[in-house]
Amino acid sequence: MNDWKILYFLPFIFIACVNLWILLAQLRENKHSSFAPVIGLMCFFLGTQGLDKDYNRWIWLLILLDIGTLVLIGSLPFLLREWLINSRFCRYRVYQNDTQILTLYQFKQHRTFNWQYIVKIKPENVPALAGFGGEWTIIDDKLYLNVVAGDNIAVANLEDDELVFAEMDNEYDAKLSNQRLKRRK
Repeated sequence: MNDWKILYFLPFIFIACVNLWILLAQLRENKHSSFAPVIGLMCFFLGTQGLDKDYNRWIWLLILLDIGTLVLIGSLPFLLREWLINSRFCRYRVYQNDTQILTLYQFKQHRTFNWQYIVKIKPENVPALAGFGGEWTIIDDKLYLNVVAGDNIAVANLEDDELVFAEMDNEYDAKLSNQRLKRRK
């Protein structure tokens, strides 16, 4: 009956073959497709649960046959770095009012922001940048927010413990004009 234990690994083998097929299709057609990194790892783990407790510990090396898992292992340092940069440990300042919250993060020279709604329904007066993130800079008591995906730059004056946004000319950012956010301690 021990010879049939390989059947526990059939889902893993299937996912590993699918990931290999995706890689070959990418190389052949020169277009991007996504791997399934976590699914292969989960199927492998579930396969090991069907084995006896005295199985060979070297069986974990088989996980290296799945290209999707290799992608996950290779990207872990980047994911951990991004988590650290945008974690609460690196919060620089937090500003908020009744409907929105702006969080500024700083990790060494890397500066990002995250602007979120704090109500379930989007109010009408929420600025166009809410829901986005990007980079920020403070120059001469002015805060500059730059959305990474575009070239929107919002400017706010730092007055005591408040951000007061300047007048915006274009219609897209007009809701941001004269918005006030208080600094949360």
